[in-house]
Order: sequence, then structure tokens, then C-alpha cells
Amino acid sequence: WLGGAALAGGWWLLSRQRGPVQPKLPQSLEGWHARCERVLDQLEQLAPELGAIETPVEPRRAELKTLRGAERDRPLELAFVSSHPPAAEQQPAFQSALRGGLPLRLHWGQPLPARSADWSWGTSFEASDLLLFHLRAPLRASDLRWLEALPAGQPLWLLLEDPAVRDGAPHALVDELCSLWPSAAPERVLGWSGQPEHLGTSLAPLTSWLARDGGGLPRRTTKRRLESLHGRWQAELEVL
Repeated sequence: WLGGAALAGGWWLLSRQRGPVQPKLPQSLEGWHARCERVLDQLEQLAPELGAIETPVEPRRAELKTLRGAERDRPLELAFVSSHPPAAEQQPAFQSALRGGLPLRLHWGQPLPARSADWSWGTSFEASDLLLFHLRAPLRASDLRWLEALPAGQPLWLLLEDPAVRDGAPHALVDELCSLWPSAAPERVLGWSGQPEHLGTSLAPLTSWLARDGGGLPRRTTKRRLESLHGRWQAELEVL
């Protein structure tokens, strides 16, 4: 009986150890570079064997090479996105209000479409260290859909424009946004009256955060882009 109990206990321990094995992901940029290189080596070896002549590896190696050290000696890349952006004449006011202790390049993109087939942000936004998403009151369903489609790990601040906003505080708009999009971080939601002269006050929490934590953003951006590259290439490898 004791031997049977011991066997049963051993079987229970073995059973508990079974299950899906979670891969151990790299924690450093060097680790992600090596992981991407291994996938490229496998693609390079497997594609000719399967006759997959439309799987060029060299452009991918060039893309990976450009990411080496991409976080060094460059300004912060901030993308301003909106489905109904302010007038283009206000760009200098935004640039001035965002100016802080770190060099920063502001990208003023085209308006986000109200409809999309796949609601994909595309790879062009991956190079941005930060997205500043501008919304107008009342909140639109398309804006919420774009927020839901944000890539994982993409740093984001929100700028809510409403003429009723005073002193940069959006008040009830934050509660409304958080109820519609629970992923919103209230401390990263800024209110703006829509007047250029109020931008400095409205964006002050963001500029303070950039002065404190912005120095580490480029490295985190490179890591995020390497993870994304690896995911796309790994998917192609699995298809082959």
C-alpha cells in the first residue's frame, strides 16, 4: 500500500509538471538581436529547400542592422495622431509647448480614417517613442476603436480637447473615457481648451514626464521593434 501511495504521489508530481512550456524571452537588446538572427538563419536555410524563392533574407538582415544602436544619439520621436487634428498652423505652438530638457522631433501625421478594414496602425508608428493621441469631445466610436487597436507596449498619452476644459483638467471627460476604454491611464489624460495659449499648461505633465523618464524611451523603442520584427519573421517561418 505504501509503495502504491509513493507511485501515486510520483505520478501526481509528474502530472503537475506537464503543460505548455512558456519560452523564456530575452531581457536585453543583444538577446533580441540574437533571437532575430536565429530566425533569419532558419529562413535562409529552409526557403531554398521548399522552393520559397519569394522569401528574401538579405533585406531583413539590412533591416535588423539598422536597428543596431538605433536608440543612440537621436532625438525623441513623438507622433501626434488624431482623427480630427487641430489646424496645421498650430504645429509650432505644440513644438514650443513640448520643448524640454531633451531633444524632441514632433511628427504631425495625416488624420486617422474614420473607417478601416483591419484597424492596423502599421509599422511606421513603431519607430515613435511616444504617441500623443488627440481626441475631441464628444468622444467618437472610431477613436475608441483606434485606441483598442494600439500595439502592445506602445507608450501613449491622451490630449482631450474640449472648450469647457479649464486649467488643463478634463474633469468628467476622464471618467467617460475610462468607462469606454478601461485601458486608459487617468494620469496620462490631459485636458485642453483648444486655444494655443493654453497648450503649455495642458502639456506640462507630459513635458515633466519626458524630462524625468524620456531618456530611456529610445532603448525601449528599439527593444519593442525587435520583438515585433521577431514576431513577424517567426510567423513567416512557421508558414514555411
